[in-house]
Amino acid sequence: MLVKQLCAVLFAVGMVSQASARGNDIATQAPLLGMWANVDPETRGVTRLVITEEDGRLFVRAYGACFPTDCDWGTVLASMRTDMKTSEKVACASWDHTFKDSHFIVRRVREGLEVTHVGIYKDSSNRAHDVSREVFKRER
Repeated sequence: MLVKQLCAVLFAVGMVSQASARGNDIATQAPLLGMWANVDPETRGVTRLVITEEDGRLFVRAYGACFPTDCDWGTVLASMRTDMKTSEKVACASWDHTFKDSHFIVRRVREGLEVTHVGIYKDSSNRAHDVSREVFKRER
């Protein structure tokens, strides 16, 4: 549900297209598939991503920086969209952390993957929502 909300907002402001009527295109998903590590080993954000395809559907599993081991955010269904400014294919994925919704826009870049992370706080902490960009390289 969250991924639909984020992508609907991005569609409304002209950033991404609506989901394809054909669903996710496996050929479009292929460059995103695999295990990815953040290029910043000291990140306080997302440390790793695992992107898989099953029956034509795209799934993203994220791990956040926690101590002593990374936190497993779990696996969510993603949707493929088109960036309206660049015509690039991007994936949208979202997690509900109870206190915060995390929305990702994942795109292929020369270095690997670029993830734009939009964090929407929904607790009573009055923290400002945040946006960050992180780059990931394919794990060997």
